Amino acid sequence: MVVIDFNNNNQSDVVIPNYGTNNVLVLIDYSYKQSARQTDYFIGTDAVVSSAVVYDFNNDGRLDIVVNRFNDGNIVILIGLGNENFSDGTAYSIGAGSGPQYVCIGDLNNDN
Repeated sequence: MVVIDFNNNNQSDVVIPNYGTNNVLVLIDYSYKQSARQTDYFIGTDAVVSSAVVYDFNNDGRLDIVVNRFNDGNIVILIGLGNENFSDGTAYSIGAGSGPQYVCIGDLNNDN
């Protein structure tokens, strides 16, 4: 689970990878109101999603979401579109049979 402020309103938003349900749940303004806006993003059939990372991967000033797909050796990137919405996920293979259980980020080549 990731807690972050997608819309810069000083309220917590939550990203929940739903293991076994093929989706990622995004709750906007969860800490502010109990009736937070929630959106499910489909990740793939039998996706087995267990981990999420939030970062501006395409350097457009909007946060994106990356999740694992344990069942088929892919990660999925949901691009932040602004207005608290995300694109349909795009899958990227990290190797047949790899079965990623977690995702994390870091500057591995020191290029900032």
